[in-house]
Amino acid sequence: MNYQDIAKVNSEISMIDLKGKNYAMVPERVTAFRKLYPEGFIRTEIVSNDGTTVLMQATVGYYSQNGTPVILATGFAQEIRGKGMVNGTSHIENCETSAVGRALGMIGLGINGGGICSAEELVNAITAQKQMKEEEQALCQPPIPENDQISKAKKLPYNPVANFIRNEITDIQETMKIPTYAQAKELVLGWVKMLVESGALEPVDWKTITMEQAKAVFKACRSNFMPGDAA
Repeated sequence: MNYQDIAKVNSEISMIDLKGKNYAMVPERVTAFRKLYPEGFIRTEIVSNDGTTVLMQATVGYYSQNGTPVILATGFAQEIRGKGMVNGTSHIENCETSAVGRALGMIGLGINGGGICSAEELVNAITAQKQMKEEEQALCQPPIPENDQISKAKKLPYNPVANFIRNEITDIQETMKIPTYAQAKELVLGWVKMLVESGALEPVDWKTITMEQAKAVFKACRSNFMPGDAA
């Protein structure tokens, strides 16, 4: 593997804009790794787990011609049970995904204009930070006012399809505890782009989309990226 090989697979990775930078989702990084090393390995192990906090390590590499494993990079991740929507039920699985994403990022996969962490890891971090802030504020002041973007969306003229889309994005924002409606919308657009490019979803024209098509789009998004919340 050389720099040109990494650049080539990176050019095929779909990036998601979060907080002004581009981030790749872990499945995109795994796919890129398999293109470079069809028979390479991705190993994960729990370093520590006290029932509340879990620390995991991911190791990626390949086998030399004589069968000796060659380690390319390692990645670590830590998650706290109950911190964030996903960690309420799947903090170990979530931690494993983050560790794998970081290990693959360390070898240069999916870091075009972004960082080592994956899109999932960043969203999880934002979610955890927001939850901690809300918990701290709840102890000393009244509930935080509703997000302005959500309020504005609810006041827009009634249109069945447009309102359905706004409500779905708003629900995803609240479920995943994403700070703003705009970021949740950007995340959904990224999901749809990946589903269309993979052939799992028909191309979407948001200007002429029907209610039936909109329902199919969000059903596909939830089943592929929010399996615990799929309709």
